[in-house]
Amino acid sequence: MDKNNDRRKKEKMTFEQIVDSITKIGREEVTRRIMNYRGSFKMDFSNDYLNKLPVDRLKHIYLAALINNPNSSNLKHKLD
Repeated sequence: MDKNNDRRKKEKMTFEQIVDSITKIGREEVTRRIMNYRGSFKMDFSNDYLNKLPVDRLKHIYLAALINNPNSSNLKHKLD
């Protein structure tokens, strides 16, 4: 089996790993990640708007962004 292929498989996060990593972060961290999100589409939220949302809603927004842009560099730091 190809060693590079094995390495890539290990580096790719499963959906469950992504969800688990997001459940472990708090409001400030998920807000920071949303505000600094770089993907194929722009998320244009103000801090004021995000501060009014429940933390579960923030996590949902962030998860939706990640799963809609799976090759994003945002996935490189998700396992905290």
